[in-house]
Amino acid sequence: MSVSPQTPETLVELAPLIASGDGFADVVGALHSGQSAAIDGAWGSSCALTVAALQQGCPTHLIVVVVPGIRDITDFADELAELQAETVQTFDAWESLPEEHDISDSVFASRLSVLRRLCLLKADSAPTPGSIVTCLPALLQPVPSRSDIEEATRQISVGDELRLDPFMDWLIERGFERVTAVELPGEFSLHGGILDIYPPTEADPIRIELFGDEVESIRSFNVETQRRVSEIESTSITATRPVTAETTANSNGQTKEVP
Repeated sequence: MSVSPQTPETLVELAPLIASGDGFADVVGALHSGQSAAIDGAWGSSCALTVAALQQGCPTHLIVVVVPGIRDITDFADELAELQAETVQTFDAWESLPEEHDISDSVFASRLSVLRRLCLLKADSAPTPGSIVTCLPALLQPVPSRSDIEEATRQISVGDELRLDPFMDWLIERGFERVTAVELPGEFSLHGGILDIYPPTEADPIRIELFGDEVESIRSFNVETQRRVSEIESTSITATRPVTAETTANSNGQTKEVP
């Protein structure tokens, strides 16, 4: 595959050079038509570069990359993030026993973030362009159903009415822990009319200020400095526990826990 002699100034500019190579447009065309395609000779960092070029050739698509092993996910995602401007997420795999899975760990956070991104899409909408890096063990581990995630998600906006006691009970029922000050995902705290929540799907905790039952403001904040990161008009809180292997499929293909 020959490429243009143009010298790139940044890593992101490498992808168009690959995309302009002989035969690459045929690969993209095959994928757009729902057919399979193969690219030979890609190894090491060139694999991530090839995916970045595919992303540019399919700018409205979400690309899922399946790497060989659990420990390959982070390395590949880091390489890919340097080569493309679109979002790169990881769908990680647990290496612990099911009874050790917890909503505060990073594996649960990565899995729930990806699932919520996919499950909350409207039927007539396309996914946000970007890439998801995962591996076969991660794809084989059980996940909540679409309906479970929808039912476990609450949308909170400035100006909404939020009754604290029922909402906090809702969080606790789904595995959140009430603490004096949030430090880890899966925790929440209440001080007067200020409710702090650290959703597993967010990089920073959320602070909701209320006047009575009315939401006056929402903002993310740094967990160490307590300083504001950004003002938010609306936020989605997804509170669901990890799904264990003890599941059965019902007639709709959804999963439910076995007592």
